Amino acid sequence: MCTPRCPNPNLCVLLNRAMNGSRYAIWTGTRLSPDRQHAYRSAWCAAAGVSLQEAFKIQPWPEPDLPGLVQRAVNFGTAVTRHVAHGLQQLPPAQVQARVKICEQCPQFRASDRTCAAAGCGCFIDIKATWVSEQCPQQRWPQCQESS
Repeated sequence: MCTPRCPNPNLCVLLNRAMNGSRYAIWTGTRLSPDRQHAYRSAWCAAAGVSLQEAFKIQPWPEPDLPGLVQRAVNFGTAVTRHVAHGLQQLPPAQVQARVKICEQCPQFRASDRTCAAAGCGCFIDIKATWVSEQCPQQRWPQCQESS
């Protein structure tokens, strides 16, 4: 049995084989990033034929908290200053889409308001991704090719 709370030890044994021996980590999420925890728990539920909410009696995964309002205002002011200093340059649409796609896969992305919850950010992704002067605080965006 994985843990005393495990609802189906036989299923955990099967997942243990499928996940190369990480049975305890599948259930508890220890030693796993939040993305991996969600993936393993989702796999467990799919194999069991139940929804994540039913199996774990939880609400949907909460979104990360944004930096405080003052911190967000300072971050925005700094970003606007950099943007103006770079001549208000915008990225081509293809590069903007690539940045937004990267953000949407990040665990710091908040889908409800399309913002970044990373420390030192709190920006609106659809705006920040268009500015040549801006970078991802998690260093996830590729180097931009400035448009002339």
